[in-house]
Amino acid sequence: MIYPILLFDIDDTLLDFDSNEESSLKQLFKSRGIKDFDTTAKVYREVNNELWHKYEHGEIDINNLFNTRFAIAMAKLGITADGEEWEAEYRKYLYLGAEPVENSPEIIKRLHDMGYRVFAASNGIKEMQISRLKLAGMYDCFEDIFVSDEVGVQKPLVGFFDYVATHIPSFDKRKALMIGNSLSSDILGGNRADIDTCWYNPHKAEPSEEIRSTYEIEKLEDIFKIV
Repeated sequence: MIYPILLFDIDDTLLDFDSNEESSLKQLFKSRGIKDFDTTAKVYREVNNELWHKYEHGEIDINNLFNTRFAIAMAKLGITADGEEWEAEYRKYLYLGAEPVENSPEIIKRLHDMGYRVFAASNGIKEMQISRLKLAGMYDCFEDIFVSDEVGVQKPLVGFFDYVATHIPSFDKRKALMIGNSLSSDILGGNRADIDTCWYNPHKAEPSEEIRSTYEIEKLEDIFKIV
């Protein structure tokens, strides 16, 4: 057992957030009388991605991100929207999204049963992530779940990983591995915290010259070849 402590990202690593987002946006826009889903979703995603980039770099807090993204996006389309109200409805749909990535529930359970200490390390809202992990049947396999809204700082900032390290009993970064799909969040954060990383890259994206992972896998089950 090379890495007895496993830190898993959640969105698009264990749970298919892209699918969840698509379904939730369709429900939200339909309820708001929006007909052109494709155009509206494109504008929203551009705004959302820009705000997440600012959040990851510590330029805005998570409440600012969530409570303004719909208002900003809709304003670009000439639509007046109460950002907090739209966010609350959208989040109601997101809470029910638990489509697994590959066979992630079976993989997490197997790792747990083999004696690995399995943790979640995610940006977002803890209450929502717990709800989704429970729906996917994975929640009980995690020793603890660390999410940025409760931690008070987000990946890739070192403070997130410092918090994790101080809240995991007998933590040893030499025996820990951060697994995630995002180079800019999971892998960069692990690098900054001097924790080995595994880049989950199912779409075979081009690697970065600036952000290097210790390992790279295209299938989640390949994690067993590493740990």
